Amino acid sequence: MGQITIRHLDDATFQELRRIAWSRGHSVEEEAEQILKWAVWEMVRTERQKLLQEIDSFHANLGNPTLSSSADLIREDRDSR
Repeated sequence: MGQITIRHLDDATFQELRRIAWSRGHSVEEEAEQILKWAVWEMVRTERQKLLQEIDSFHANLGNPTLSSSADLIREDRDSR
């Protein structure tokens, strides 16, 4: 598991983190870990949703192209020789 050190965290933020941790029966470290995990996975979820929206938009812009069947393409290639 990785470890990080957070430097220069302002006192007000640290005190709120300490208060939240105490109210939930966690250590400050446990609470910070849970908050960080939640924030990271929330960002990942948001980025994935944005990517899916971009893919949907790309597909919508393609319209509904008519595609040839692979059998027709093979037959056409074979007949051209």
